[in-house]
Amino acid sequence: DSRKSTRIDQFGAVPIASQFSLLCYDAIFLTLFKLHDNILNLLKGKAKRVVSNYNSRIYVSLHDQSLMSLIKAQLKKLLDTIDTKVTLIEKLLNDDICMAFMNLAETSDDDSIYRMTVNKKKTLSKFDERIRHASQPIELILHQHYLHYARLKRDAKNLWTTLESTEENQDLESMNVQTKVLVANTNMTVLGTAIGFGAFVTGAFGMNLDNNFVDWMDGTFLIVTMTTFVIIIIATRLTISALRASEVIPEESVFGAWLPF
Repeated sequence: DSRKSTRIDQFGAVPIASQFSLLCYDAIFLTLFKLHDNILNLLKGKAKRVVSNYNSRIYVSLHDQSLMSLIKAQLKKLLDTIDTKVTLIEKLLNDDICMAFMNLAETSDDDSIYRMTVNKKKTLSKFDERIRHASQPIELILHQHYLHYARLKRDAKNLWTTLESTEENQDLESMNVQTKVLVANTNMTVLGTAIGFGAFVTGAFGMNLDNNFVDWMDGTFLIVTMTTFVIIIIATRLTISALRASEVIPEESVFGAWLPF
């Protein structure tokens, strides 16, 4: 009918209503394309939510990591399927004789192509006018669906790249956090070592400057305490500066401007 002919026209095929086989091929390829396109759209929806969770959190939950792995596995399977379809269509487009055999409506009217192949008395050339006439409608349909699958393959690869980039960014963010934790541990270790000087002073005087064996002047305890505190701060700053100068730890402070390190 006219609707079928219009459908053939939309996909670039010859508008011959009697060529029911062309409509069948078109419907088969379109059904498969829609199936794979729907799967890709479903994966895009899932990936959007997972990527949003990855980008909004420093530490990604185990559930999100599992969901990311599942989406990538499903996407990889879809990519393999699409690659197979694209390769198949490319092979068909490069084989005029095969496309001519696919045009059942034409070959049913003139089966000389089949008979020549079966008898093998003559070499069947792709330049044969019968081959060109029979293969052209199939080629137009295949080319249109090849463009559809090429676009689908591009979208699937773009989604794969997005997922890979999201995981890489999350890995870099996690490594950055771990580095800051290590730097903070290093700073606290240096501070703890410097505080050991105060313990030495305390131990040297039996934990008490006020005793009957030494006659101290007034304010001695405050002076010793402040001196010890200043020495601890200076020792910490000098050690941190030395570590930064040797590039053992980064220049930026992990505790912000309110601490000397």
